[in-house]
Amino acid sequence: RWNHSANGLAWWELAKNTRFEIKDAFSITEDPAREDDYTLRQGRFNQTNNLASARLSHRFGAKDRVYIDYAYRLLEDESPLAEDRNTHNPSLGLTYWFTPAWGVDVSGGYSKGNYSGITDDFDDYSGTLRLTHAFTKHFSSYVEYTHTERDYIGLTEDYKVYDPSAGINWAI
Repeated sequence: RWNHSANGLAWWELAKNTRFEIKDAFSITEDPAREDDYTLRQGRFNQTNNLASARLSHRFGAKDRVYIDYAYRLLEDESPLAEDRNTHNPSLGLTYWFTPAWGVDVSGGYSKGNYSGITDDFDDYSGTLRLTHAFTKHFSSYVEYTHTERDYIGLTEDYKVYDPSAGINWAI
């Protein structure tokens, strides 16, 4: 049993408050089993996994930021029972504080999933809106809504997820 992995991160400060970064995480293994992997495997076959991303972010206030991001994931499996797949995922987001006590986070993304076998490809759309109230420097509360829609290209049934939430944050 063997595993090889490599991770990389590079960034450039394009301006005082603007940063461009690229990341890559690569692994190749004979034994990709994880705690959350319930796949029945017979024999040892190489599995290659790569996640690459690029992000441009800009800070325009003490806690205000905007970003645009693109990620690409590739999974190739030599097992005859497994499917190769890749995913394209552009996204963007904004954090803006109207006052020292009130802020909003808005983000959205799209994923395009492609499979080599019988699994249906998909288009995934998601968006999140979060309103935050900071009571003190260390204590805040929020209300949030996330909406996700997955449209399968094939016979798999499409679905939507409506995900409201609320919570508190305590920073030490």
